Amino acid sequence: MLTRMRPLDITLGGAARNPTRLRKLTLREYISSDSKVICQWITDPRFLLQWAGPGFTYPMTPEQFSSLESNDRIKGYTLADEQTVLGYGEIIQRTEKDGLVCRVIVADSLRGTGAGKQLIEELVEEAFKNLALEKLTLNVFDFNESAIRCYKSVGFKETNRLEGARDFEGEKWSLVVMELHNPNPA
Repeated sequence: MLTRMRPLDITLGGAARNPTRLRKLTLREYISSDSKVICQWITDPRFLLQWAGPGFTYPMTPEQFSSLESNDRIKGYTLADEQTVLGYGEIIQRTEKDGLVCRVIVADSLRGTGAGKQLIEELVEEAFKNLALEKLTLNVFDFNESAIRCYKSVGFKETNRLEGARDFEGEKWSLVVMELHNPNPA
């Protein structure tokens, strides 16, 4: 089990942003039962497409989620405290040295608290130190400005923009492609 994460001051409920409680969040390998909680965070078809891409149908179910588990290249990680699933992210190993960070999500109660940044930092550490990857790429829709700021704060740089990459009910969505290189490749 991965347990490198630092304690994080967070406020539950999402409304107030002043830290009131210290919770130790840890990154661990995803287990099937996590999907029940994660699926509850996908509240509408638009968000499902934004988060998971076009390969899933709303409502997201644990059965659909299990299709990710059968792919050996996809490594899922869960952000949790002692009792609660609070976030999720994946690293897809595209080649021996190249990975893709995707399907990153944190519980509504943690948005704006720094938990997303911590999750990304830990995924990056996992990719570079334990999986020995040299480059990470991610794709984020250009309207997801808070995620773009989060990724930039960890060191990701925009390398490309794919205009009109997705269509949702006649609305064209553009993707921002971002990369981060391992500063200490093996």
